[in-house]
Amino acid sequence: MMINSVGDFNRLWRVANRPTMTAIGAISTWTLPAGYSYSVRADRVVNSNGVPVELDASWYADVSTDVNFIPTRLSDQTTAMIATGTLPTGSREVYVLASDIDTVSDAWALVIDNERYHLRQKDGIPGGAAQIYRLRLAHE
Repeated sequence: MMINSVGDFNRLWRVANRPTMTAIGAISTWTLPAGYSYSVRADRVVNSNGVPVELDASWYADVSTDVNFIPTRLSDQTTAMIATGTLPTGSREVYVLASDIDTVSDAWALVIDNERYHLRQKDGIPGGAAQIYRLRLAHE
C-alpha cells in the first residue's frame, strides 16, 4: 500500500470504512475517584489500600481523542519482532495523518477494537516533511 499524501490517506481511509482509534490522554489528566491514584510501581491505578483496580472509561473520557487511521499489513521487521518476542503477539501497524502525531505520541494508550496498544515507533512519510506516519503499536 503506497500512501504519500493527505489525499491518498483520505481516499484509503474512506475505502477502509473510516476506522478510528481512541488516543487516551496522560494519566495525570484523568479524573480519578477519591482515594484512587496511579501507582508507578504497579503501573496501574490502585485504590486507597494499594490494590489495583479495573479502569473505568469515565475517568479518561474527557481527555480522549478519536484519531482516524488506516490499518496495514505487518512489515517483515514487525513480524520478526513478534516471532522473537520483542513485540507482543497482536501488535500491529497503522497509518495516521501528521496532524494527529502529537495526540498519538502523547497518549497513555491507543484503543482499537477495544484492545489497548502502546506506541513503539513512528516513521514519517515522506521523510523530511512528513504528511503521514506509519506507527508500530505494541499490544498490551
